[in-house]
Amino acid sequence: MDNKTVCEIFEASERASDLKKSFMCAQESLHDGLMSSPWPIFVYALSVLFVAFLVQRSATRHVPNSDKAKE
Repeated sequence: MDNKTVCEIFEASERASDLKKSFMCAQESLHDGLMSSPWPIFVYALSVLFVAFLVQRSATRHVPNSDKAKE
């Protein structure tokens, strides 16, 4: 079995449009880049922690002491 890439398969196809060929090749290149580098995982983890921090900060509101408010 040949280990052809998606880009090679679409480049060999006569029925696929040029736009589809370039899109599939760009998508495959992006996928290979993301899979070979640890940076996307770090960015994803940091963004999840940042969103969790923002949610926690917005959910925790400082309520003044109700005894002092009555005086």
